[in-house]
Amino acid sequence: FVGDPKLGGISVTLASLEALWSRGYHVDAVVFIEAAKKNSENDREGDIHFGEGNTEALREYIAMKSLRTGKKLIAQDSIVCLPELPPMPIPLNEWYESNEGSFLALHDLLWKRWNSRLLRQPSIS
Repeated sequence: FVGDPKLGGISVTLASLEALWSRGYHVDAVVFIEAAKKNSENDREGDIHFGEGNTEALREYIAMKSLRTGKKLIAQDSIVCLPELPPMPIPLNEWYESNEGSFLALHDLLWKRWNSRLLRQPSIS
């Protein structure tokens, strides 16, 4: 799941997660990608970007909700904030390489969660 890094984006992220959970979906990770500091087509002049703050806010929300419900919804290390993408037309190669550790950790986590769910499924044969 990709969260919204902008100011106010935490409410959109939380509402989307709640909608997914209420429908029985498993969300194994949330990734925020810092928004570019420069204005883009979708930004209004002066928009504030809050990716790292939204990451921490989501961690707090998940911890409180887990205490209330007794369910482990998303592991704290499954909420990741990556740095902003380079501006166009700069290729993403260096950005991927500089974040390789985060991508590999996320891949391992998602693979383990998927494999765990797969092993719990009843056999078809």
